[in-house]
Amino acid sequence: YESHLATMNPTYLRDHVVFDTPVFPAAGFWEMALAAAGQLIGRHSDLELRDVLISRALVFDAPAESDGGMTALDEQRVQVVCEPKDDAQRSHHLSIFSLKDEQMGSEGAWRRHVSGMVRQRQVDSASVAPAVLADLQAQFVEEVSVEAFYQTFAQRQIAYGPAFQPIRALWRDQNQALAKMKLAKHVKRHAKRYLLHPTLLDGSLQAVAAAAANLLTSAAADEAEAGGQDLFLPIYCTCLSLFQPVPAEGELWAYVQL
Repeated sequence: YESHLATMNPTYLRDHVVFDTPVFPAAGFWEMALAAAGQLIGRHSDLELRDVLISRALVFDAPAESDGGMTALDEQRVQVVCEPKDDAQRSHHLSIFSLKDEQMGSEGAWRRHVSGMVRQRQVDSASVAPAVLADLQAQFVEEVSVEAFYQTFAQRQIAYGPAFQPIRALWRDQNQALAKMKLAKHVKRHAKRYLLHPTLLDGSLQAVAAAAANLLTSAAADEAEAGGQDLFLPIYCTCLSLFQPVPAEGELWAYVQL
């Protein structure tokens, strides 16, 4: 499977910036893998990723300003390559590669970013008991300022633009968090093409950071004592299960327990 990406294509990529550099989010890679799994297996529910490793970041040039607005630069081809395994779960080894357009035809220019496995889930989603939102909400007392929460990321040189700020309300307790999320208006237009929109999946990862606040604070103190600066980005996923596609409309809730 092949697609073309740039800082402005899709437009929300410009809202995921690390140390002043647009970086393709882990959630985007995972969505690519889920989409590939859906195509291979022939269904868009009960899909699973296993042992997905991001070994190399996919970075872009910042968009340039012109009289017509922002211009996309640094267009790159991205390929998702799947190789079948011989098992009952229709498993496939998965790799994701990129190639800058100007390097077409250059030997060895393809760069691998992701490796892992995709497959059909063993347990049908109908057998999984749904969570009761009211019961989850009753576990939390401390509501966190969303504005202050995103400022902490900015202080660590992770600049989330409007598209990557899906959290509308956030609660936190000891090693757990609850986040209410909603897609930004300007990304809803093409949201139906995704099984789980990367900005919502990234928002769920942000909720993990909220639940791990005490652990991250301790790690940051150790890093500061060593003279460094703390920065934590997801690079490995042991297991990600998609029971069914996530609607683009309405609210999405993320519950995290460490």
